[in-house]
Amino acid sequence: MEMEQLLSMGFPNELAAEALAATGGKSTLKATEWILSRRPSADPPPNNPSPSQPKLDRFFAKPIIPATATTTATASATQLVESAPPAKRVKTCAPQVPLSERMRPHTLHEVVGQDHLLSPTSVLGCAVDTNRLPSVILWVPPGTGKTSIAKAIVGSVVSSYRLVCLSAVTCGVKDVREVVEETRRVKLKNNWNKRTVLFVDEVHRFNKSQQDSFLPVIEDGSIVFIGATIENPSFHLITPLLFRCRVLTLNALKPCHVGRLLRQAMEDIDRGVGKSVEVRVEVKDDAIEFLSSNCDGDACVALNALEIY
Repeated sequence: MEMEQLLSMGFPNELAAEALAATGGKSTLKATEWILSRRPSADPPPNNPSPSQPKLDRFFAKPIIPATATTTATASATQLVESAPPAKRVKTCAPQVPLSERMRPHTLHEVVGQDHLLSPTSVLGCAVDTNRLPSVILWVPPGTGKTSIAKAIVGSVVSSYRLVCLSAVTCGVKDVREVVEETRRVKLKNNWNKRTVLFVDEVHRFNKSQQDSFLPVIEDGSIVFIGATIENPSFHLITPLLFRCRVLTLNALKPCHVGRLLRQAMEDIDRGVGKSVEVRVEVKDDAIEFLSSNCDGDACVALNALEIY
């Protein structure tokens, strides 16, 4: 009986008989332990597995392993992990700038849909031609491009002005004072040849005392102030600030204007929608017409939808 069990474990006939003879021939477990503890007389050939390594997992669910054997096994496993080739890393792409941000106009000539303010004979057009920018309040519907226009104004006269952008949502009077102090240092350094344009988005969020902080620096010419708001300035801005600035109303974009911006995004190789996927993309006219008609005059919504499409 014991001989048959040893043979079924994979031990050779001679080794099994020798183990039974050495242990009394009455215990399969003792015979197995004798075989496992027996030092082989010679190393087995590399392609011939050792006869003293049977498949014991089906006979012993939880074999008792000496501490030294556990340490050896752990060390061997560590060596295998260290010698294994490194796992292939998945290439992750950095977050890309949204299409609506990439397609912002650099100069007034690239702005679409505001000819009544940006034409050569308009207020801003003449101011840019003469390099004499006035302080203005831009009253615009959402998505019309107040930030884009402010940056395009300064981009058209970049040699004479520099742009500093603030948002009334995240800044206060302290930030305005820091900008003024920096402006004075820049003026002294550049012999007063380069002025600063302070663009404040969502200016209607400032309270009356915060809006008062703009009055002295606008009066003495320390900065050129451009404020942008989607609310009626007559109700949300103080009267002294309105007296010192020119209020300019921008019109909501029409579907033809949005469609023109979408086509520019399709054709522009360096900044357009093809830059997002790094391949040339073609969009049917029906898709552009649909986006232009259903974005409610918001160019940012249309451009972001085009990038997703």
